[in-house]
This record gives sequence, C-alpha cells and structure tokens, in this order.
Amino acid sequence: MNLRRGIVLLGMCALPGCATDQIVPGPNGKSAHLIDCGTDPGECYKKAGKVCPNGYSLVNQHNSQTAMVPVGTAWLAANDTQLLVQCKE
Repeated sequence: MNLRRGIVLLGMCALPGCATDQIVPGPNGKSAHLIDCGTDPGECYKKAGKVCPNGYSLVNQHNSQTAMVPVGTAWLAANDTQLLVQCKE
C-alpha cells in the first residue's frame, strides 16, 4: 500500500506547479531556498523565479533516483531534482 501511495504522490508531483520550497541556511550564512520539483527540473527554475523576483544565484543542484515507475511493459527511473538558490537583493 505504501508503494502505491508513493507512486501516486510521485506522479502527482510530476504535474506542473508541484515545486515546493523551504527557507534554509545557505553556505554563506544567509537564507537560501531549497526547492524540490519532483521529476520536472523546469519546475525548479520556475519556482526559483517566483520566490526570487530580482534573480537568484544557483548554489547547488541535486538529482537522485527516487523510484522505478512501470510504464507499459517497461520500468522507468523517476528522478527527483532539488535546487538550492539564494535570492539577489
């Protein structure tokens, strides 16, 4: 049951607009945004533009395989992308 729920949530986060962000301490001590966009890296950059209207600096990008998703008779790897950005003032 948990695997099904995870696959459904993963599929939902592949939909546009699913990127989430949280404010975390950046490497230089200033606030940074940790943006998680699921399987669509483009959503990360859209979210970064929204939370940093004056632009941002990319501090780090992380991609990791989160699940294997059945597609027809094959299995595809679902990758999770996260960006760490600091807004320009």
